Amino acid sequence: MAWIERGLLNRLYRQNPEQFGWLRDAAAASPGVFWKLTLFAPLAGHRRAAPRALINMARIGALRAQDCGACLQIAVDYAVKEGTVRDHVRAALQAPDALPPQERMVLYYAQAVAGNRPEFVERVETVRRELGEAVLAELAFAVATTSLFPLAKRGLGVAAACDLERIAV
Repeated sequence: MAWIERGLLNRLYRQNPEQFGWLRDAAAASPGVFWKLTLFAPLAGHRRAAPRALINMARIGALRAQDCGACLQIAVDYAVKEGTVRDHVRAALQAPDALPPQERMVLYYAQAVAGNRPEFVERVETVRRELGEAVLAELAFAVATTSLFPLAKRGLGVAAACDLERIAV
């Protein structure tokens, strides 16, 4: 592994060894995967039409459906850091019906899409009608890219299911 890879990974690891140790190990085993993952990052962070709060609700909803507590904690921390109202983030975890209507709609949409639930088609059409095609596209890719990490962790044998009970807001 090149020094630049080690530097980037060690910085993530120092921020949170419990949540990023698996990525450091995977990159050491296959450095090419790590470099391709850095090319993936711009897609994962893309947002133009959708408000930040809605992208963050999509990520939180997807990760709840993917049953990954460690990844969900990262998304929760990121949402708060980005300025999503802390009470809204808390409501997304504990009382979704208390969310403002658009945030609630997006949270339920993301859970249905990521969980491949029967109601996902209806949720997609509702988001399309209420928020438009551009926002729908950004939300769809927020859900899809967020889901990469829980799936990769499972594929590596790092986590069969993560603890969703210890999420702090």
